[in-house]
Amino acid sequence: MSNVKTYHVSTQGGLKLSPNFTVKEFACHDGSDQVLIDLDLVAILQAMRDQLGAPITITSGYRTASHNAAVGGAANSFHTKGQAADIVVSGKTTAETAACAETAGALGVLRYITDGFVHVDTRATQYYATYARNRQGVNVATTVSTHISSPGGNAPSAQTIREIQSTLNERYNVGLDVDGIYGANTKIGLVKGLQTELNQQYDADLAVDGYWGPKTKAACPIICEGSGNIHYLIQAGLYCIAGFTSLTVNGVFTPDTLNAVNAFQAGKNLTPVDGRTGPDTFAALFG
Repeated sequence: MSNVKTYHVSTQGGLKLSPNFTVKEFACHDGSDQVLIDLDLVAILQAMRDQLGAPITITSGYRTASHNAAVGGAANSFHTKGQAADIVVSGKTTAETAACAETAGALGVLRYITDGFVHVDTRATQYYATYARNRQGVNVATTVSTHISSPGGNAPSAQTIREIQSTLNERYNVGLDVDGIYGANTKIGLVKGLQTELNQQYDADLAVDGYWGPKTKAACPIICEGSGNIHYLIQAGLYCIAGFTSLTVNGVFTPDTLNAVNAFQAGKNLTPVDGRTGPDTFAALFG
């Protein structure tokens, strides 16, 4: 569900929408004062910025209908709704950027290989595609996937995601829409839940803001057995973020959970691969 707000560059251009993004970065290139911005999109971009640890440049954000037509955009472009951004990330490939966008919860991720940018949007259904220019100079889709790639082999269950969202709301009052769709807000809710537990169980004195940072990482314990709320959050992260959809999310560190952590560590090139969820594994999962 989008969360589009209207801003004006003349009076709000420098307004910070998140730690690293301001209103003027999303402004239309035709000089229009009004700009529409989906705050859910901002949350995705901020999560990507935090995870990649590199500056993100928005090459095209909001577009007026006339500017969209002038640059050859689709008639129903998400740019005209304030729900899309074309981005490049300093020092990162389009493949790395697209993979991060998917991990951050973007449902629309279009990778433009020839042009060297990634389109990210907040559409309601999953659509992932790779585009390249043909000999006529037209961008055509070379690969399309309508489901998040899953180590478990199945698309995430909407019912399971709804249960996770409901649990996060009940335990941590994070105000999520219980819609069965994993997105940036659900990831923020997971991080808020973890920050709350670290404060309550380990006196971490963290700001419960849903944004990953070095203080949150440093406060993370090593989890490899037992049960509890942090165990539940690890499983929920493995299910929603990492795509281990065969995992039962029940807060008990089962052998299946251990195996999923092992596989996740191996996939992220973490060492050692030991199934122990410590600060580095927490950061790779929630950062």
